[in-house]
Amino acid sequence: MLKHVVILSMLVALVVIGCQQEEPPSTERILDEDAINQVLDNYVTAVETGDTTLYFSLVAHDTDMVNFGVFGGPIYGWQGLKDAITNQFASLSDVKITVTNVNIHDSGCIDWAWATSLWQFQATMGDRSFDLPVRCTWILQNRDGTWVIVHFHKSASQG
Repeated sequence: MLKHVVILSMLVALVVIGCQQEEPPSTERILDEDAINQVLDNYVTAVETGDTTLYFSLVAHDTDMVNFGVFGGPIYGWQGLKDAITNQFASLSDVKITVTNVNIHDSGCIDWAWATSLWQFQATMGDRSFDLPVRCTWILQNRDGTWVIVHFHKSASQG
């Protein structure tokens, strides 16, 4: 019985500690703000130019991912994101994104980070022009030495 209590206590401690565990001595921190900034810059470039190949290289291809754009409901899974972005790129022209207030945050985990930024998003859809202030939140994971976006949430700011 005592053995089960000790094992259960150890499992609870691991869950509570989560990714705050001490890194192995031979492992250097993977967080590289320059690399993460490059992913976010490339994301903007892909959206501005409608480059699906670049865009799809920057995001995880996870079937269980859920993302949130400015409009519409949640975007479920890799195929849902692929379809949404393909449709968005086909629908928009003259896209210009001005990015400010980029903040990259160390999650405390060896291979995870999160970031926030503000966009001024300008685009044309048909004969209608948009100029929206957008708040962005990004979660990134380092997979085999490459940072990828595993989740994003964008919302239109009121000012």
